[in-house]
Amino acid sequence: MLPAIRAHAQYQSFVLEQLRAHYSGGILVLVAKDWTFIEKFWKVDLSSTASL
Repeated sequence: MLPAIRAHAQYQSFVLEQLRAHYSGGILVLVAKDWTFIEKFWKVDLSSTASL
């Protein structure tokens, strides 16, 4: 778990920054069937789970 609670939009920005920093230059290859799962996980807002 992260030590700080972030809003969903902030976490999305964080994920994009990390992907760009660590997987640029063609290192990460995504195929068409992966996009269904990526889209589902991208839209899921888990912000309220931090209070559990």
